[in-house]
Amino acid sequence: MRTFRHTDGNAGIAFIRPAAEHDVPQDVYGALLTDGAKGFLTSIAAAFNDRVIQLVDSRPQPEQCQLNFNVDTKDIRYRQLLKSNCSTLSKPATESPLKDDPSWRVDFSNRTDPASNRLRDSLKVHQVVSVDDPEALLTAMTSNIADGLQIDFDDAHCPSYGNTMMALNTLREFCHTASFTRKSPVLGIRPRSMHIMDSHVIFNEKLLSGALFDYSMFIYHNADALAANDFMNGPLFYLPKVQIRDDVDLWADIFAFTEQLIPVLQGRIRCIAMIENVRAAFETHEILYSLRQFCIGLNLGKFDYIFSFIKLFPNEVQVSRDRLSPVNQPYLRACQDVIVQTCGVRCAIPTTGMFACMEPSQSTLKMAYDAKRDEARFGSQGALVSHHGFITTVKAAFTDGAEESMQYFRTMQKSLTSRTQAELVRVRTVEDHGIRKADVLKCVRVVASICCSWLEEMGGTVVDGYFEDLATAELSRCLLWQWCHFKVPLQLENAIHAGDMINSYLEEMQIPGMEFNSLSVIKNLIRQYVFSDEIRPYLTDGLLKYIPDSNLST
Repeated sequence: MRTFRHTDGNAGIAFIRPAAEHDVPQDVYGALLTDGAKGFLTSIAAAFNDRVIQLVDSRPQPEQCQLNFNVDTKDIRYRQLLKSNCSTLSKPATESPLKDDPSWRVDFSNRTDPASNRLRDSLKVHQVVSVDDPEALLTAMTSNIADGLQIDFDDAHCPSYGNTMMALNTLREFCHTASFTRKSPVLGIRPRSMHIMDSHVIFNEKLLSGALFDYSMFIYHNADALAANDFMNGPLFYLPKVQIRDDVDLWADIFAFTEQLIPVLQGRIRCIAMIENVRAAFETHEILYSLRQFCIGLNLGKFDYIFSFIKLFPNEVQVSRDRLSPVNQPYLRACQDVIVQTCGVRCAIPTTGMFACMEPSQSTLKMAYDAKRDEARFGSQGALVSHHGFITTVKAAFTDGAEESMQYFRTMQKSLTSRTQAELVRVRTVEDHGIRKADVLKCVRVVASICCSWLEEMGGTVVDGYFEDLATAELSRCLLWQWCHFKVPLQLENAIHAGDMINSYLEEMQIPGMEFNSLSVIKNLIRQYVFSDEIRPYLTDGLLKYIPDSNLST
């Protein structure tokens, strides 16, 4: 049993347990928060919690980083942005020359051990699993249908004390049972985003980063079990909402520090950096370089990426969600091209986002095949699904699409630098397409459904047969904000504006089984975020206060 020194009080970690009706069983609490685990968490927190806080605090707020055509920004990476209607982006001369240096590769590309080969083979399809339903999580881990899982403590997770602790314990119990074998899925842990703090864990009188808590508890309790399986199941971490190189510099230091504290993990921690922010698209080489000892690839998170685009370019009013795809939007295709090209040069693995349908049928299976084959044709080597019924189809799509991708890749290599620098910020706006009543109502329903789920301690929900989570809720409320703020008229509705329809819908909205007070909370949250003068940073800032066991004041 490895031990780490732990001190109570202001010099170390303090845990605030919720009221009895929201607490976890004492055996779960005791199994997770052992003296060794608390000591390890204290070491991680002492080394990195202040850095997380400083990093998050240094990020520009939406009103500071909005880049209108006649407004420059203080951010050095965008000082030269927006010339000729956003047609070019020129990085400052002080930027690192890493992009032009052909000599370096990610270290993973040279690994030929069985665990590395298994990890490469597993990336074609990963199933996204919310941790808020322990039974579903356990089923996914024991089914062996998927080669790998993205176990989501982030967008599909309502971070209540009970949810987080029960999920971590489910993972701990599974990794220490006989059913956990070398053939079990690769466990890709997606911790909370850096900006989400855990209201139940205090370090030196400051809230602890949820990302550090999720990461520390998983890696401490399961390192030996993963080692016993020759690392055929991980550890692998999805790093969410990467914005700039500074984010992954921090993660690289966390991984290196962990390998010093837990020697059995030396050279074994792997990660995938999720490109979910426009800023990150301009630093893909720098991101891979910082993580070169640990990173196996880059993943494009479409909905979070669009969310960041709207916050950066609020005046560029976006079209409806069903038209926000690489086929229709140049900036999304350009981002995928950048990821594919960067990974190709650095011998990393480019992957794309989730097919979110939850209802396999002949028609939806064809939709999944067509969508993922297109992504494969344009260079992606893997993707995510929300339902295991699509795994076989998506695998086939990537196998078939890969045969067509090489010619595209060769063509893209020749024109990438001149083309995508402009297209990374080129958008087809609502003026090109317009919006419909159905577009507005769908977005309102998605935001309301996620708010309702969080109040019931569930991070995701199904709307019209598709899995919706925090990423789609953030995008939906930003689209609603744009349509209201700029008074976009609805097609075929006698010039009725989106805002008028939203107000009318909220007045009449009912959610079966929802108490009046909770319904009022949901309606007020939607109004606050949709009708504000500026785009608010994160929907979680409002939602975290209303989780049943929250320690944050409302």
